[in-house]
Amino acid sequence: MPEYASRVALAPSRLAAKRSARRTELFRAAAPLFRRHGYRGVSLKAIGAACGLTPPALYRYFESKLELALAPLSAEGCSTVETLLDDQVVAPLEALRNGIDAGMVHLDDTYLALGLARELGSAVSQERVAAGFGRLRGAYAAALRRAAPRLSDAEAAELIESVIGIAFAAVFFDARPDLMKVRAHIIGTLRPYVVRAGVPVDAYDRVMRPRLRSLRSA
Repeated sequence: MPEYASRVALAPSRLAAKRSARRTELFRAAAPLFRRHGYRGVSLKAIGAACGLTPPALYRYFESKLELALAPLSAEGCSTVETLLDDQVVAPLEALRNGIDAGMVHLDDTYLALGLARELGSAVSQERVAAGFGRLRGAYAAALRRAAPRLSDAEAAELIESVIGIAFAAVFFDARPDLMKVRAHIIGTLRPYVVRAGVPVDAYDRVMRPRLRSLRSA
């Protein structure tokens, strides 16, 4: 009975993960149109054609074109990274590494959504950007504090601001940056602070070593 109950409890989270993955697929299918024509230059019909869906079918996943365009910054869009950062099963340093890697994989998506929000300039889009970045900043800072408890909240928050700056500077200056190099820059930036906060340098280097040859999502 307990085993059955645990399977039932896992079902909603699996369905949510599947829905989130599908939303990401659809956003990425629409991404070339947004990059070429901007938010206002793309119709829902064109997005549906790129996704292989009719506009009504798109509404199963997004309430509006705006929601689709800003999907990477939504609660669902941030959930994968947040879940990895808050993973209590693995060691805190591993959770931080997994969250950084996921952030790299989704960097192109996040940057595009940010650009679309800037194009719109509406209060609604800016609120969604602020909410999305607030979630991600908080999740990364909390994970960093768990990995290096001697860091103060202010130090962790400042370091995460630096990490975000490094990531977005990379895609600002290069539409297709080498994400492994961006990752190495981030890991190198965090290293002295985390080590100074008590994490053994050999443990940091071992855990933060790249596990994939590429972080490019598409």
